[in-house]
Amino acid sequence: MNLHHLELFYYVARHRGIAPAVDRMPYGVQQPAVSMQLIQLEKTLGQSLFVRRPFSLTPSGEELYRSIAPFFDQLESLETRLKEEDLQPLRIAAPPTLLRDHLPELLELTRRAFPRLRLRLREATPTQALALLFAEKIDLALSFVPEKKSRDIQVRSLMRFPMVLLIPRRSPWNEAEEVFAEAREGKCTLISLPSSERIAQAFEEELESRGMSWEQGIEVHSLNLIQSYVLRGFGVGLSVAVPGQVLPRGLRELALPRFPLLDLGVFWRGELSPQARFFVNALGERVRKIATGQRTSRAIEKSDRRS
Repeated sequence: MNLHHLELFYYVARHRGIAPAVDRMPYGVQQPAVSMQLIQLEKTLGQSLFVRRPFSLTPSGEELYRSIAPFFDQLESLETRLKEEDLQPLRIAAPPTLLRDHLPELLELTRRAFPRLRLRLREATPTQALALLFAEKIDLALSFVPEKKSRDIQVRSLMRFPMVLLIPRRSPWNEAEEVFAEAREGKCTLISLPSSERIAQAFEEELESRGMSWEQGIEVHSLNLIQSYVLRGFGVGLSVAVPGQVLPRGLRELALPRFPLLDLGVFWRGELSPQARFFVNALGERVRKIATGQRTSRAIEKSDRRS
């Protein structure tokens, strides 16, 4: 069956006649053309579908109309819903570093695909981002994956980040163990995110496994603030090594060998809107390229060392 013929029959059956249907169709079509195409539909089916004067559907016409009406009935409301969905803002919460350095390019790609895209972006620690998602105040949360995940939330793992210590560039330390030795004697202040954050929990758990304790001296609510306070000499910062991130002048990182890696993911609840789904897929592709670039860089470094 020709789909256009079925559409014409739907309008004729709905409006009880060819002339009334032509007057109410959403596009222009001449009455003789409608008659010709409906005759063709009846020939295809080998059935008479309706009586012209006075108008009435035959049993075959009634059956066909019942079958196709649900589809055509909902087209107008579907169009309205899709247009309204296109106007809904995409709400994202993420740490400031990601919002500043990695998301603008991805959001620009999303805007090209959805020209009417509206955005609401919120700076948040990983734990704050998940809380906003639970409260239904955002659509997507970028956060470190907790040890226990709620069944109500879906997550797509993106990348694993190593933890690092941030120190002033002129500090005498060259390895994390030197910092830990000072910390054991109470000579170092630890600057970190709140203890509810996954990074703080993972760091403390690893220290405990090594028989060491280092109490948090200064609590802040963003990695950027950690950088600021380390620069001003308040202590040593606990942070993560973000690919492509350029540290402020005056800071350097100390690696934390054999410390656990932190798994970053994008979280959501329920069904994703087309805009959100596009963004999540673009984010996954961006991370894949970063990971491929990192593997290539490491391979080049190893080759340089051999030569």
